Amino acid sequence: MSLYIPTWEEKKEAKELRSDIFEMVMKIRKPEKLGKLRAFVRAFTSDDYKEEPLQLDEFVAYLDLPMVVRLMDLFKNEEPNLIVKQQIDELCTRNIEAYQGGGTEE
Repeated sequence: MSLYIPTWEEKKEAKELRSDIFEMVMKIRKPEKLGKLRAFVRAFTSDDYKEEPLQLDEFVAYLDLPMVVRLMDLFKNEEPNLIVKQQIDELCTRNIEAYQGGGTEE
């Protein structure tokens, strides 16, 4: 498996197509047609998730608790003003709180 990272041009084209699709979907009024469309889109995109890089929050959400703790340990000695360290700490803390039942998952 290799990760697919779209180019700037592909992102721009996808944004335009997404806008067109959104406009068309907004014209559909019957719930049964929307349900069929949702099922089609889910089936169509299910394999794409395996090829695209995860966002940092998605990545941390997929980790088990011991791995979250290890990830925090990896960054514990980094400079506290680094944005990456702050984000890792926040995401890991939120994930740990969700495991403990003290936080809410978004």
